[in-house]
Amino acid sequence: MKINHPKSILSIKLNGKTVDEKTNISILSFVVQYLFLFLIGTIIIVATGVDPVTGASSVATCMAGIGPGLGTVGPMSNYSSLPEVGKVVLSLLMIIGRLKIITVFAIFTRSFWKI
Repeated sequence: MKINHPKSILSIKLNGKTVDEKTNISILSFVVQYLFLFLIGTIIIVATGVDPVTGASSVATCMAGIGPGLGTVGPMSNYSSLPEVGKVVLSLLMIIGRLKIITVFAIFTRSFWKI
């Protein structure tokens, strides 16, 4: 529809109901925060000397709990080959993934600490 009518204003519908702007922003902010943490975590793990495939898959595995990773953290191996700093970063990412990212980021806001 947007291709045929580029100047039209369309609302997003889910199951026939219009999704409001606040919900759209909330979903988009979650996705951006998740990707930001994934990229930062992968960069930190790769900076410790791990290959990029192992770094990215170990971060994804720890953040989402999706099962075995690829590379040296694959199904026939474990995380013992990673450096200690990498294990600490992956542990923090695992906690963040379990607590939900928005909750963890809310702790660092000023309004959270005002009573």
